[in-house]
Amino acid sequence: IKGGDQIIEINGEDILGLDRKEVISKLEARFDIEIGTSIDLTIQRSGESEPIKTTVVTDEIIVQGSPMITANISEIELEKIINSQPNVLVYVFSSNCGACAASEEAVNKFRDIYSDEIILIKLNAYDIEYSSFIVENSVYVTPTFVQFENGTSTKNWSGMIEDPKVLYEKIKN
Repeated sequence: IKGGDQIIEINGEDILGLDRKEVISKLEARFDIEIGTSIDLTIQRSGESEPIKTTVVTDEIIVQGSPMITANISEIELEKIINSQPNVLVYVFSSNCGACAASEEAVNKFRDIYSDEIILIKLNAYDIEYSSFIVENSVYVTPTFVQFENGTSTKNWSGMIEDPKVLYEKIKN
């Protein structure tokens, strides 16, 4: 599965028109999701004329002391991390954003100082993989920070950050 792929069927059931949360809820209700469960997916990929059928096997994503996640993770993996960790901060940036470039040093220092308290995830706003996240969390400009506590979005703010302590204060207050 690649970024931008659209899942159109799960185990032969049409899911077009459902949002991500409805799909996950449907999966959890229909299957006793355990590690090692096989799920048949049909996906539509840009540039492909025919849908692609594939089977995925569920696995557990463990985040232990991961100070910052910057690798390309799927939106489902993103949701699993958000829902399994008590404190998550998602930093949405774009490569052509001056305020994002100016915030980068403070964000990296924040990661170094506060990694024991909060998981920091960096998402590129232009990565189509995260379009649902961006819409659902009202990300209109970059940089935007979205804070989650125990899986629930609690704060969302935008703007340049020059001091990691200011970022920490925004989270705590």
